[in-house]
Amino acid sequence: MAQEVQGAEVRAVTVPNHPPSGRYSQAVISDSACLGHIAGQVAVRDEQVLCVGDARGQARIAFDNLGLVLDELNAQWSNVCSLRLYIVGEENLPSVGEVYREWAIDWAPASTVVFVQALFRPEVLIEVEAVVALDRRPATK
Repeated sequence: MAQEVQGAEVRAVTVPNHPPSGRYSQAVISDSACLGHIAGQVAVRDEQVLCVGDARGQARIAFDNLGLVLDELNAQWSNVCSLRLYIVGEENLPSVGEVYREWAIDWAPASTVVFVQALFRPEVLIEVEAVVALDRRPATK
């Protein structure tokens, strides 16, 4: 599966006879893009943790925040090559996965889920970080 991403081709790679076990790409490559690394996005706005105790709500906000960063980079979800989800508590995976699948409709980046004991604040249940392929060409005015 290959797709054009603002002048950069990004291609998903799947191992024959060994498909992924979920909605993700086993590898994503790009020969013509530079990479942007997006720091972990969480459900914090104005230094306040939102949706305390609600993994689904926090996931929605974290992914919305990721979308804001993508917009700032003049990128979109299809630019995301790699995604890492840090989740406090395995019991929160179904809720977080539900929100992820709302984003990963037409494109599923290479993804990793890491269960952690805690994140930087005790109320934060999910953190999402990403690597994005960005067009190397200068922006036109």
